[in-house]
Amino acid sequence: MSNPVIKPLVGLAIIGALGVGLPWVIGRKIETDVRAAIAAAPDHYPYPVSLVRYERGLFSSVAETQQRFDLGPDPDEITIDDDGKAVLPPNRIVPLTLLHRISHGPRPDGLRLARFVNTVKLDGDWRDAARRLFGDAEPVTLTVDLGLAGGVRGELVSPAIDTQLPPDDEDDQEDARHLQWSGIRGQFSKSGPRLVGMLDAPGLRIDEDALVVGPATINADLTAIADGIWAGTFSSRLETVRTEGQEGAASLKGIRLDADTVETNGKLTSTTTMAVDELLLDDVKVSDARLRMVLDRLGTQSLSELSRALNRYTAQHNGKPVDGDEARRMLAAIQPSLAAAAAEQPIFAIEDLSFTAPQGKLQLRGKVQYVGDGNLDDFSVAGDVAADLSLEAPVALIDLLLRQQAAKAKIPGPDGEPGSLHPDQIAASAQASRDDAVNKGLLTLDGDRASTAITYKDGALTINGKTLGAPTH
Repeated sequence: MSNPVIKPLVGLAIIGALGVGLPWVIGRKIETDVRAAIAAAPDHYPYPVSLVRYERGLFSSVAETQQRFDLGPDPDEITIDDDGKAVLPPNRIVPLTLLHRISHGPRPDGLRLARFVNTVKLDGDWRDAARRLFGDAEPVTLTVDLGLAGGVRGELVSPAIDTQLPPDDEDDQEDARHLQWSGIRGQFSKSGPRLVGMLDAPGLRIDEDALVVGPATINADLTAIADGIWAGTFSSRLETVRTEGQEGAASLKGIRLDADTVETNGKLTSTTTMAVDELLLDDVKVSDARLRMVLDRLGTQSLSELSRALNRYTAQHNGKPVDGDEARRMLAAIQPSLAAAAAEQPIFAIEDLSFTAPQGKLQLRGKVQYVGDGNLDDFSVAGDVAADLSLEAPVALIDLLLRQQAAKAKIPGPDGEPGSLHPDQIAASAQASRDDAVNKGLLTLDGDRASTAITYKDGALTINGKTLGAPTH
């Protein structure tokens, strides 16, 4: 056979061998990696994950994994024995099975190492309910592509719905609800330790204005800096939540959450800000609500080990009965990693908790710090905790809260039955409570503003400069 004929045949043989052999090798490697990830899951995930089946083929595979969520015992089924002790029923375990369709190697629809198409496997009533809403479409589909160079790209999709929900009573068709769901579309990519993602949910509407939610967006730009620990930014926006019914109306507008985590010299500072532009509950209106929290002096490695210890404990005890020794066992399991994290003397601070009511603006700030040496066996609040708190509020708002508290009081009526205070009595009681707080130095008044400042250090509590207690030795 001449060389002009042999060479093309050899080339075709090589291509054929690669076309068959390469997907087989990739498929085997993927199965190995999946099984290894399942085995390592208890260190990284607090719920038990098991591999139900893995059927590997030449060009594609099918796998199922199951996660088991422990909801604890049903409170309605708790009984009391003859000794007055609570008898707990078995924990409620909710399984979630995921179906993974995996294609290996470069395919006609794209050059990649593998593609995972992940869906939720529903059975029984859950499957029937999903079909009533989504028909033959999958409620949620997550597609993940593994690139040839190691990168990962993914897309999350939930289809839109415009349907009539069946009434609870089949004979009462007027009770049917109209549901409009605009679906979800999200994308993410991971290259090395960096993960970038976004999600867009245009909104949900039931019976026009009975319930309106959305639109909502989520954006994240994170970098893995240790096992289970991410630094970077996360933000979410929800424009409106509005509900109207026979009991009244309520709405939230301009809901935002922003988080930013930064690592410096092996320590993390994480700042989270939640804000609501307007909250309206019937005639009560609150605007510019804001909560800004900071976690500081968190050791990256010690926090990573603490996360793994908590995940391991939760996974190992999933489904087991909870008893009075649960807290002690959990503390014993995580104490070494918790002590290492505590030795960094972490700080939790509320830099701003504020809102504006018709009476004016209320603002609270506070901080709690562990100041011990990390030896939790001799932990004491007096020696190991320092804290401070400041509050500023309009006097009118303080008076309103005191009147609401006084209105809850009951006094015996002429017939001996408990009755409510007269409005004049409520006002007098609220005034007396405020005057008492001022006279004792617990509250400071300055015009139409009231304030208080509290410090706790070395076991001593100081309010507005006055020490109320000192440690005893």
